[in-house]
Amino acid sequence: MYITEGKFDLYDDNCQGYASGTSIAINPLAQHPHKTRFHEIAHVVLGHTTEHTMTDSEQTPRVIREVEAESVAFILLCTLLDLTGKTNRVDIFSTG
Repeated sequence: MYITEGKFDLYDDNCQGYASGTSIAINPLAQHPHKTRFHEIAHVVLGHTTEHTMTDSEQTPRVIREVEAESVAFILLCTLLDLTGKTNRVDIFSTG
């Protein structure tokens, strides 16, 4: 899968990054840009950005998508790379 990183252009919220299709964007002011990058890549790889094409029209709830992506980022950061961000709680259940 080919994933591209584009320019971040969503400055009206506390958004650290986002994914759309096979593209991701990371806020230049993100607290943990590596974790955010892994999180957004996980959304693409897990199929969260293309679910609208499913024939049965069911969609994974946002809370589950966020838990899945955050889990991938946590595993990559803590287990494999030992990068910062492993002790910071991320409120994945916030609405906004």
